[in-house]
Amino acid sequence: MATAYSGDVTGLSAALRRYHPLLRPLAYPLLKASKRLHRDFAVAREHLSPLIAERRSEPAKTENKPLDILQWLLDGAKAPDTDPEQIMLKCLFLLLASVHTTTITTVQALFDICAIPGQVGSLREELQESLAIEKGWTMRTVNRLRKMDSLLRESQRMNPMGLVGFHRRIREDITLSDGTFLPSGFQLSVAADVLIRDSMRYPHPEVFDPMRFFDPERTKPEEGNQVAFTSLQDSLAFGYGRQACPGRWFASTQVKLCLAHLIKNFDIRFPDGQSTRPPNVSRDERMMPDPEQQICLRKRAPSVSNE
Repeated sequence: MATAYSGDVTGLSAALRRYHPLLRPLAYPLLKASKRLHRDFAVAREHLSPLIAERRSEPAKTENKPLDILQWLLDGAKAPDTDPEQIMLKCLFLLLASVHTTTITTVQALFDICAIPGQVGSLREELQESLAIEKGWTMRTVNRLRKMDSLLRESQRMNPMGLVGFHRRIREDITLSDGTFLPSGFQLSVAADVLIRDSMRYPHPEVFDPMRFFDPERTKPEEGNQVAFTSLQDSLAFGYGRQACPGRWFASTQVKLCLAHLIKNFDIRFPDGQSTRPPNVSRDERMMPDPEQQICLRKRAPSVSNE
């Protein structure tokens, strides 16, 4: 349901864009995508409503509370967001914000790894070294994967999920320091694609360089979040300022663990005869990897230690 909901929301958004804004309320109930979305709501309601009622009727002690997003939403909810329907919608919103974004980021990185097969050995060596130093899988292990982080940051730079970012709606009139006036209700976005391809910021910005952001001097695991590819220094993919994505470090860990598992246990390549990555698919201002592209995985011999 999690993946279906994300796909149905984006599908409905694309379908509604074909209509003039004044006609969208009329078109909405007639679209197949809206019917699929309401089925998703019904499934979520069926599963979450009894669980919400159960947790509210028998509150657990602090030390026994479930460590999940539903419990966090229940604990932090204030009227009118205490309504079970609102809790359910917030859970779905978080699914939308997390499922497809991490999937797209991981797939783009896999395409880039396949396009530069010589890079896999370096990533695998870094991973094995980190596992040996930290004696297995820990957050410090993940934070040591600086070459993987550099590749992910470069992959995100070359393949942003959107050509624009930093979406904001102005709530009251603002005059910027250069005199630019932004009226209330105005919608603002930043040309993210232009920033990440600026030759003043990145030498040879059109070239994919997996080690562009690798700094061998920064080796302390505790600095992981400061240099992670989800940091706000080089990209608007995770927003900016106070409203930047609060789960970006979790997303960084999730993507790295997924890639680390694949790199450690599989040989990864494009199908025979293919050596270059496919072009991205663009829809309006959004960009995504080619959903038709295939990659080949072959199981590697198991490692002697740190499985």
